[in-house]
Amino acid sequence: YVALSHCWGGSILPRATKATIQLLKSTIDWGSLTKTFQDAITLTRKLGFHYIWIDSLCIIQDDENDWRVESLKMADIYENAELVVSATGAKDGSEGLFRERKPVQILASDDTQDSSTFNPLLTRAWAFQEKLLATRIVHFADHELVWECKETQRCEC
Repeated sequence: YVALSHCWGGSILPRATKATIQLLKSTIDWGSLTKTFQDAITLTRKLGFHYIWIDSLCIIQDDENDWRVESLKMADIYENAELVVSATGAKDGSEGLFRERKPVQILASDDTQDSSTFNPLLTRAWAFQEKLLATRIVHFADHELVWECKETQRCEC
């Protein structure tokens, strides 16, 4: 499965609630999904995966017990995902994953410059945890794609 790392921001996200969970188990209206969710699902399918974990849809948001139980599993979810898709450059769900970019070449990078100005997700503590736990993560950043795994980082810088 793929896991999505994203900023909720100010956009209205579709959410699993006590009132919506049964309907969400049978169908989710494509038009009700944010651009980020649509892009992540499309990418998941294109890569040949059948499942994607999205926090707001997989944790019942207004059920304190479900939130407590499921939030304890989040470290395992991000660590065990085959791939974490990170909407690094998006401030909220309306912006999606894909951006215009002009890659020059793919390079190994140990560059530690602060890119949080252009990549809102990098300012979130929980996203830092997801990044550390992920075995493989692809960042859809503001101007480039960045690939990270336990052994290396590659960017279109």
